[in-house]
Amino acid sequence: MKSFRLTVVLVLTVLFLTACPIKNSKPEWGVIETIVENIGELIQINLANYCSDPDGHLLSYSLIGGPGTVSGSLYEWTVSGPLGDIAVTIKAEDEKEASSDKTFTVTVKSFPNVPSNPSPANDAKDTDLEVLLSWEGGDPDGDAVLYDLYLSTFHNPSLFRSNRTTNTYNKIGLLPNTTYYWKIAAKNEGSEPVVGPIWSFTTKK
Repeated sequence: MKSFRLTVVLVLTVLFLTACPIKNSKPEWGVIETIVENIGELIQINLANYCSDPDGHLLSYSLIGGPGTVSGSLYEWTVSGPLGDIAVTIKAEDEKEASSDKTFTVTVKSFPNVPSNPSPANDAKDTDLEVLLSWEGGDPDGDAVLYDLYLSTFHNPSLFRSNRTTNTYNKIGLLPNTTYYWKIAAKNEGSEPVVGPIWSFTTKK
């Protein structure tokens, strides 16, 4: 009798499990904030920091849209053009093939323009002892640019003024019959400086 009851319980259990399979939940993503980087910069994201499985299953990741590569849980992309917002979509899948996608945005920006077109012109002679230094700069994205001015009588000029918001500087009190060397480093928020060539001018006697 006990054996019969045990058999009935086992049969009912199997029928119940067959009729009501255990639900396998999809992987759950957190928020990946918009990433802003300049062309040439490397983006690396550990996807495991942003995705988890409610059932504790191991997850695998794959790139299904946008630039870059996925290896294991690491997303990488060395940023290239075009400028603007680019969508990247990642698929997370568990061992039982439940999956979910996550799309995030990379805003691609450019470094500031290389400083150019100096005034006085490079290698100018007989300049006044008060001179208005100017140059062309700017940024392809229209972002604000800060300029560091390097100026001295040495071939490799040292930093003279930093974080200027305009592309001019009025220098007074120059020595007569002296050659000055100068260059400009342009930078915007979060970027490495873009350094222009070294220019020179010689003051009048």
